[in-house]
Formats: sequence, C-alpha cells, structure tokens
Amino acid sequence: MNSKRLLLVSGAAIVMIFAAAASAANSPLPNSIFSARTVYIDNESGFAELSNVAYLELSRWGRFEPVESTAKADLAIVLTGSSYVRFVAESERPVYDARKVSVRPAELPEAAPAGYTRVTLQDVKAGKTLWSGLVKTDGPRVKGKLLDGFREAYDQADKIRYKR
Repeated sequence: MNSKRLLLVSGAAIVMIFAAAASAANSPLPNSIFSARTVYIDNESGFAELSNVAYLELSRWGRFEPVESTAKADLAIVLTGSSYVRFVAESERPVYDARKVSVRPAELPEAAPAGYTRVTLQDVKAGKTLWSGLVKTDGPRVKGKLLDGFREAYDQADKIRYKR
C-alpha cells in the first residue's frame, strides 16, 4: 500500500514540475521587464518615419517613457529592415571588406525579410534580446501597428505573472 502511495505522490510531483516548466517556457517576456520604465528607440531600418511611428505608439500606450539615449534607457527597441544603413561622416571613409558576406555589425539583430521590419526589444544593461517580431511594412509605411506584437507579448506576460 505504501509503495502505491509513494508512486502516486511521485507521479503527481513530476506532473506538477513539468506543468510549471511548460508555463515558464510559454512566458514570452521575462519578469524583469515589468520594472523597466524607459525605452530608447534605435532605428536601424533606414526609414526615419518608423522612429516617429514607434515614438507615437509608445507615447499613446503610456507604459514606457521614450528617452533620447541608451544611457538613460532600461530597454531599447531596435528597428531593422532588410538592408543595413549607417551614417558615415564626410571625414570618414566607408569600411567595406569584399571578402565578408555582410557588413552588418554583429551587435545588430538579424535583418528582416524584404517587405518587413524587425522589432527587437533589448535589455540595455545586460545586452540581451528579450523579444523580437516582424511587422509588415512598405518602406516607411506600416501596415498595421508597429509595436502591436510587443504590446501583445507584454500583455500575455502580465497575465501569466498575475496567474501565479
């Protein structure tokens, strides 16, 4: 009788451990995001209009305060397109190595497919990517909302956080 009870309790404990692990794995954002207050918009897409769209959407949402530099930010939203554009001062020479497949800096998120913009949320201090998603765009024009995917991931993580 005791061995059956021990087996039943062990089985229940294993099921609970797997359920907790699955719940944690489905959490789209880490809990640390809820303590963040400021966000920097780093537009690497080549379209200045997308910075304005992101800024307006963040302002309307009201959850994070947009700031003008990463030094003042808890998080960074990096917007990348299908190509890489970088400002080169007149006094500098562009750096290009024909042997390299890409001149895209390693610290930037992966390029988006043509017709899309990748929206990546990064922890500024840790340098980690917390979330990434693709948004259908037509150059500087957004088909829908630029930050909807991030807002949905945030809301889902918030529900999971309060469910525990």
